[in-house]
Amino acid sequence: MVSFVSSQGLAQAPTDFAPDGEEWNGLGDFIALGQGRGIDLTYETGLDLDDLPPADAVWIVHPTEELPGASLTAFLKGGGRLVI
Repeated sequence: MVSFVSSQGLAQAPTDFAPDGEEWNGLGDFIALGQGRGIDLTYETGLDLDDLPPADAVWIVHPTEELPGASLTAFLKGGGRLVI
């Protein structure tokens, strides 16, 4: 599974990084592409990394606040994957 995390409420416009956005700044096409290839994608505005199995990946889009360094480190050391 791939989890997208975005602080959408702090973005410039309501459609910035929207999971169903089809504009240049939306994630709709990207998510549809992954799902079309059988990838289980979820979109979250917050995520508890301790709840994710090591086989998962996290894709952080437009972080606007400090990321949880200790939790991300533990997730990666446990085999998780991360894209920022």
